[in-house]
Amino acid sequence: MPTLQPQQFRQAMTVPTPAESDAPWDFADDDAWVEYISDLKEDGALDIWNTDVRPSLTAKPDGTQPLDRVRAALKEVQTLVVRDGRGDAVIDPVTREPMREPRFLNRDKALEMMAACAIAQTNLVFLGPPGTAKSLLVRSFAQSLGVRPIDVPIKDEDKLARLAEVPGQPRQRRRLFEYLLTRFTTPEELFGGTDINVLLKSGAFCRRTTGMLPQADIVFLDEIFKANSAILNSLLSLTNERIFYNMGQAFKVNLAFTVGASNETPDESELGALYDRFPIRVPCHPIPEDEDEAAKLVDAGHRFHSYGSLGNKSLRISRKACLNDIRLLSKVLLGGAYGGTTAFPKDNPEFRKAFLKMFLTIRREYGVSDRTPSLLLRVCRALALLEKAEKLSYRHLRAWAYVAPKFEETGRLQKMVHSMIVGWDPGAQTDSLFDRA
Repeated sequence: MPTLQPQQFRQAMTVPTPAESDAPWDFADDDAWVEYISDLKEDGALDIWNTDVRPSLTAKPDGTQPLDRVRAALKEVQTLVVRDGRGDAVIDPVTREPMREPRFLNRDKALEMMAACAIAQTNLVFLGPPGTAKSLLVRSFAQSLGVRPIDVPIKDEDKLARLAEVPGQPRQRRRLFEYLLTRFTTPEELFGGTDINVLLKSGAFCRRTTGMLPQADIVFLDEIFKANSAILNSLLSLTNERIFYNMGQAFKVNLAFTVGASNETPDESELGALYDRFPIRVPCHPIPEDEDEAAKLVDAGHRFHSYGSLGNKSLRISRKACLNDIRLLSKVLLGGAYGGTTAFPKDNPEFRKAFLKMFLTIRREYGVSDRTPSLLLRVCRALALLEKAEKLSYRHLRAWAYVAPKFEETGRLQKMVHSMIVGWDPGAQTDSLFDRA
């Protein structure tokens, strides 16, 4: 598949702004990068930009592009540097680069879809039985972006009331908020309790959201479909419109993306609206019943737990990118390379025809809402962006394989999408489109 060379890529991937529609993707130095970001913020193109991030985090300290950093973050999560008995990295004699091995078994495409959904600002849910690394996938990807949950030592539990004052975490921003939902989860557990000061002074009901879901950058809700009606309405507006209602007013939240996880798909009709807001449903199947795969699984699990108990840092996921990279790339999806503000590229009618054909076919077979195709188009663009593809191609339609309404139907849908892609492009490299079921 043709890919853009660095110079071509810089020319093609442009971020549209009201002031200038062909702003360059490349920057001569860090000062030029910071100045460009300032212009974007002034024009309103980055209205949810994190103003509390130090310039050193938004600049290019290592001279890389935001896309290169996100790709490096994805690689950091997918693979692990091989080390010898002394803890030194094992160098490949051919490439002279550190040798790597899979960090997760059979989860490469699941991680790729999470990165694509983050860029596309489209919600994703991992479906699968317990013990299939759903939670660990989310935490690992967040750590590669420099977002870690706040861990307060149990001896400091009396300080929880002053959580906003935890050293090194001013105002509780740039956080991963994760929570396990049950039928009995209350709104206070997610959105914060009543602000007593406001209640006493003005008699108004106001939630104190410090450190809670409305102030998080990444949200991970485990067993999300256990949510009850008391919190459903707030979740619907937060996950879709990025709006949180407090004191009768609508506030724009700084949420970058939301990931859910569930052991089962919802059957209750009242959960249909929430489920529809998670159009990408990634299956996490147990590893195949194979002795070699089982040995790899046991070895990886033992290494993870034993190294963690001994305090070994070799398995730690280091920061390779930041959330500002994700937010900027979400704007890049509107660049001219993949159609800009027009849904489909004018010079690529084949992709438009195939996309609509796949949408109508899957809608007939499985049923998807009118909300789904526009979100899936953004995910297709994000997949192409992660590959640095010159243009949208049939292989990027693989995003449609993740819209099955039931976990049991994901395998059949993947086979159908695979068959359609190969039918349009017999030479397409489709062996690595999906993780093994």
